[in-house]
Amino acid sequence: MYKYLLFDLDDTILDFKTNELVSLRKLFKNHKIDNINEVIKYYLEVNHDLWNQYELGQLKIEEVVSKRFEIVLRKFDYAVDGYVFDQEYRQYLSQGGQLMDHAFEVIETLSKHYDLYVVTNGVSETQRNRLNLCKLTPYFKAIFTSKDIGYPKPHKEFFDYVSQNIDGFNPKEALVIGDSLNNDIKGANDYGIDSCWMANNRINDSAIKSTYTINGLVELLDLLAH
Repeated sequence: MYKYLLFDLDDTILDFKTNELVSLRKLFKNHKIDNINEVIKYYLEVNHDLWNQYELGQLKIEEVVSKRFEIVLRKFDYAVDGYVFDQEYRQYLSQGGQLMDHAFEVIETLSKHYDLYVVTNGVSETQRNRLNLCKLTPYFKAIFTSKDIGYPKPHKEFFDYVSQNIDGFNPKEALVIGDSLNNDIKGANDYGIDSCWMANNRINDSAIKSTYTINGLVELLDLLAH
């Protein structure tokens, strides 16, 4: 039986994709950037690539967030201060309280029976602000972010830190729930923790396999009841 539930945030509990698009549109509109749809499409490609480099240990998180807007907007002949743009962008992100379907009621219910923790590769301040906005913070015993730890998921050092900072932690009594096969599921599997992939109606055609698969958080209630 599980005692500890370790939740990823983005696109597991918080609807990051919706929040991201809303925030980018606000940012680019505020700076009178033309062809916003085209710029956003390119941003998503660049941002994905930079985060992959971060998760592989090739970039620091500070480099990701300061470079991405400079790289993207340079292509469209805009010269901007990437750090300043990112600060404004993260302000918009912090104001986004969009949740995945049934997230609040599922977290509230599970908190009565399990110790809940957040394990996220996101920027600490932004993630904490978004959780506060959604009024979910009180349901979690602790929030572990890669920026605070110094290593992202799926690195062993991330999970070492988590295990060392949860009293009495036993990997065999824990379950990681997340939407990323590479970060959440592989990280959990490598550390000897059971994993639950939040598939969001995607097909897993990779070599990384989860202990369980769900397409929505409400399914987690049934899974844990058996």
